Amino acid sequence: TTTIQTARGFTDFSPEVQQQLLSWKEKGFMVLPHFFDDTRIDEAAQSVLPSLSQKEKQKYFSNRIINLYKKNKQIESLFKDEQLVNILSFILGREIAPFQTINFYKSGSQAAHSDAVHLTTEPLGFALGVWVALEDVTEGSGEFFYYPGSHKLHYILNKDFATEGKSWAHSEDLHEKYEKRVADLIEEKGLKYETFLPKKGDVLIWHTNLLHGSLPKLNLQLTRVSLIMHYFAQGVLCYHEMLEKPAVF
Repeated sequence: TTTIQTARGFTDFSPEVQQQLLSWKEKGFMVLPHFFDDTRIDEAAQSVLPSLSQKEKQKYFSNRIINLYKKNKQIESLFKDEQLVNILSFILGREIAPFQTINFYKSGSQAAHSDAVHLTTEPLGFALGVWVALEDVTEGSGEFFYYPGSHKLHYILNKDFATEGKSWAHSEDLHEKYEKRVADLIEEKGLKYETFLPKKGDVLIWHTNLLHGSLPKLNLQLTRVSLIMHYFAQGVLCYHEMLEKPAVF
C-alpha cells in the first residue's frame, strides 16, 4: 500500500479517480473522462459562445476571455465545483484558492512552458492547472500537449534565463529566452510529448511544473471551445515570477 492510498480522504474518491491519483507522482497529470455531464457542459458552452465568437471576429486578445467566471454563473459552477476542488485539495494537501479562468474559442499555438514561471508559489509547487473540454476536440485544431513526468525536472525561474548583467525586467525578448531554455531542456532530456484529444466534459489536471503547450493549428476553421482554470493552494505566497508581481485574486 502506497502512502497516497492511506492518506486521509483517498477512499472517498471513485475508483477511477483513485487510479489516476496513484499515477500522479510519476506522471504529473491526470485525465478524468466525462467528469462533467453533458447538461452542465452544454449550458456553459452556450453561455460563452456569443462572447467568444465575437472576440474571434474582432481578433481581440487572441480569442480568449480571462476570468469570465466573475460574471458567468455556468463557468463559476465548473470553476468551483466541489468534487473537483476536493481532488485538487487532496493533491496539494491544502485548501484550494481558485485563481483564474481562461475561455478559448479557437486554439493559438503556444510553445512548451511551465505554469510555475507565471503562477509561482513559495514554497514551489503549490498550484494546479485544469483543462475542461466544452466540446469534442478534433485533431488539427491546435491540440493541448504535455510532457509526462516533466514536472519532476528543476523549476526554470528568472535566474535560469535572464540576461546576465542586465535587468531582466527590461529585456524585450524575455519570453523568447524562457522558451529557448525550456526547448533546450526538452532536447537535453529527450522528452516526448503526448496530446490531449478530449471528448466533451473530459477534464485534465496538471502539476504546475509540467511542461505543456498548444500545437500549431493545422485547420484554421476548427474550433477548440475550452475552459482552462488555475488554482493556488491556500497559505502559500503566490506571485508571477517573470514579472515579479504578486498574484491578484
